[in-house]
Amino acid sequence: MGDRVLVTGGAGYIGSHVVKLLGEAGHQPTTLDNLSKGRADAVLYGDLVVGDTGDSELVARVLRDYAIDTVMHFAAFTIVPESVSDPLKYYANNTCSTRSLLANCVAAGIEKFVFSSTAAVRHAGRRHLRGRHHHQPHQPLRPIEAHERVDAA
Repeated sequence: MGDRVLVTGGAGYIGSHVVKLLGEAGHQPTTLDNLSKGRADAVLYGDLVVGDTGDSELVARVLRDYAIDTVMHFAAFTIVPESVSDPLKYYANNTCSTRSLLANCVAAGIEKFVFSSTAAVRHAGRRHLRGRHHHQPHQPLRPIEAHERVDAA
């Protein structure tokens, strides 16, 4: 029998595919999802626990009751325009809740943790990076509005 895997965000698009692959490979997935973006019917294997990764008591109970030995974290928010208009919502979920999840994993002795960022990060002017050298300086990416790009040109 395979690993007992907690998949946070496992009812979302990427997470539900991971849950399906884990189940088909003989692992025992358990999904933790608040269903804010995901759907319960997308969870095809294992149990679905509805709740937040920032709920420390719930996470500790799930890790214990399901004897979890691996955590795969897909529960981040990724919509850039929303993150600009409501940054505290994103900070609370993506930073604070992830920190709480990690603290619970440490307390439970979880040694295998996969952190996944499913949001695409790319430079607007680069179409294909593999095997090519670019002579543009590396610059951090940030969400900007189209009019800022025009004003900067």
